[in-house]
Amino acid sequence: MLATPFAHAAPGDRVNCVPVPIASRLEVTCTNTAAEAATATMTALCSNLRILHEPEFPIAPADTVTFSQDCGAGATLLSWNASGETISERAQRLARERSDEQDKQRKQREQSAEDDKHREQERKRRSEF
Repeated sequence: MLATPFAHAAPGDRVNCVPVPIASRLEVTCTNTAAEAATATMTALCSNLRILHEPEFPIAPADTVTFSQDCGAGATLLSWNASGETISERAQRLARERSDEQDKQRKQREQSAEDDKHREQERKRRSEF
């Protein structure tokens, strides 16, 4: 599986990461064309079940970086992924995730209150007999 997602900052500005497997090693080159700092992340699974992970590797504005990790002797790469995002994109993503989590919790509270209401109605109905 080969994935090379990229994130958009402003029109034309993006972080583009290209993972390249080389024997038992995964080499990732990321280019930040945005005018702000960014980070890149790489994750891979090796045949020896080792997980390679490089979280939030920093990339300066308008810069290119390369980083790599190796599965070890005799192992091969099974799957890999690399992506990048600018600082503002990260802030927007985290805000969306917080909002989604708050919505989820609100819906759970509403469902719990509705369940409590139904249980109380059922209890009253049974006590009337």
